[in-house]
Amino acid sequence: MRVSASRKESWVKDNLKGYYPIALEMATRLDSKMSTSFLKKWPTLADLKKARPAALTRFFNDSSCRSRKLIEERLLQIKSSREVSEDQKLISVESEYMIMLVDQIELLRKQIAKLDELIEREFQNHPDRAIWDSFPGAGEALSPRLA
Repeated sequence: MRVSASRKESWVKDNLKGYYPIALEMATRLDSKMSTSFLKKWPTLADLKKARPAALTRFFNDSSCRSRKLIEERLLQIKSSREVSEDQKLISVESEYMIMLVDQIELLRKQIAKLDELIEREFQNHPDRAIWDSFPGAGEALSPRLA
């Protein structure tokens, strides 16, 4: 059975709602490298709360989030958040499941990038490329599809 990347993202969101909802605030686009890195680095609220504010600030800055106000809001959010459940076994299982799904999303992202490169390379050599490129609004995504 094939499962799309967006379906896996939905599974991660559903999983996070049950044990680590603040992660959805921090990692808003689960298909982004920043989000998957965040979730792998801090898979539970306990892990996130152990992180030093300087480390979190550096992570957000390195992930192209340089708004001091937003980072400060996130740090306050982290500090004030509470565990959804006291059941550490549940949190352990849920976090492992989330990491498994994130690994699959990362793999799909790499495979999609490889396919995009292959399509681009093949389209560059297509004998009728100039025709498809001449269509108004076709662009780099639609032209190869039309071909």
